[in-house]
Amino acid sequence: LKDLVGLVRAHSHFHLDSATKRITSEDIQMHNLPAAKRPGDIHPKAGPVRRILMPDSGEWTRFDMSQIELRVLGYFCQDPVMLRALASTGDETTDIHGTTQSALGLYSRVISKNFNFGSIYGGSIPILSTFTNIKDLKVLAAYQQKYFDTYPVMKTWLDNQREQGLRDGYVTTLHGQQLSLRIPMMSSERHAGNCAVNYPIQGSAAEAFKRLIIAILEVVPMEDLVLQVHDEELLEGYYELPEEELAHLEPFWTPLEVSHITRWQ
Repeated sequence: LKDLVGLVRAHSHFHLDSATKRITSEDIQMHNLPAAKRPGDIHPKAGPVRRILMPDSGEWTRFDMSQIELRVLGYFCQDPVMLRALASTGDETTDIHGTTQSALGLYSRVISKNFNFGSIYGGSIPILSTFTNIKDLKVLAAYQQKYFDTYPVMKTWLDNQREQGLRDGYVTTLHGQQLSLRIPMMSSERHAGNCAVNYPIQGSAAEAFKRLIIAILEVVPMEDLVLQVHDEELLEGYYELPEEELAHLEPFWTPLEVSHITRWQ
């Protein structure tokens, strides 16, 4: 935030050379400004930090690819329970986070989200404890076992993916990019195994988002692409996007969440 003090306009530099080929930001890091929606986010009295950014035209069109990483995983693993949850529309009790919350008997949707991502990406029980605020590690271990019992086909894919990544030294994304595990393997086998799962999911999600942006350039000029944050984009001005068409660019459904805002949220 100190880098933004006194500035009328924020400029950042973006790169495409991360391990998973996700777009990264530096020299005014725009990807880590908290949305004040998650545990641990900064909550200033004046409102969420992102609200300091406003559109020149008075309005932004904001969109993101709903649950894109989980949809990539669902396509890869073909777990029927997961696919059914990902096909749910408009009902938080039956979507992927609601399904996990119900199956585990969790009292909070936020905890359910953290459990989904923490378990998928190989978080240890102590790490899950930090993000779920469940302090009893034995209880948490039982929850995780129940989680994988709920999504058994996904669990098999995760195990096989870790094994194959460690054996091959690389993983492959949905559209054929090979992502090296050489650097993670210099750290530890556990870390490399987690990266063998993380890399193809995040890399494929990045591919899907880039393909989406290319498609959007047919109706949105390049100069109106204001800011990209992982699977979220801000467009300068008001745009009606062809949501149904854009939701079917990949071999699986990738619905967009679109809104029109006067400040970043």
